[in-house]
Amino acid sequence: MNPYRNAATSAPPDPLQAALSLRAQGRRREALEAPSPPGEFDTNTYILRGDLQFELGQIEQAAETYLAVTGVDPNHVYAQEQLGSCFCRLKLWDAACRAFEAVLRSDPNRDEVRLQLADCLICLRRFEASLTCFDECWSEGARRRALFGKAVALQLLRRFDEAEKLYERLLALDLEYNSSNVIAVFN
Repeated sequence: MNPYRNAATSAPPDPLQAALSLRAQGRRREALEAPSPPGEFDTNTYILRGDLQFELGQIEQAAETYLAVTGVDPNHVYAQEQLGSCFCRLKLWDAACRAFEAVLRSDPNRDEVRLQLADCLICLRRFEASLTCFDECWSEGARRRALFGKAVALQLLRRFDEAEKLYERLLALDLEYNSSNVIAVFN
């Protein structure tokens, strides 16, 4: 009998791996209750904890958890983005803007984050600033949302002619998209 075999199998399981496994099984609440690894601050554990809290609708707790990560590492892009999302859900628009701006300072090519920032700016009634954000979106995936957001901001600025042109452009894009889908179905 190998005495080392029992020693290896009797080692306590890694709490982070155990929590990830529970999460993968859809057992989020149990994963959240899994013990944290002892010792110093572990970013991965805190990120997982924040994600689980967010998924379970515990938005305030998730914000506190992500805030702990950004307190240790202010340049942690994922934690900043998640923190901004929490603040949006809590309707803390200024705080959300600061978090999204921190993400964009680290990674200016994140159009999804830029769209979220622009939405927050609209909620703060900072329409001109939101227009700038929408204009800076460059990816194909963000184009429709950016055009719609820009049209809304222009409308709120009472620049109705410009807003109308953008709404018409969006309708044309939708017709073009729907027509190509219909053609693809019949071919």
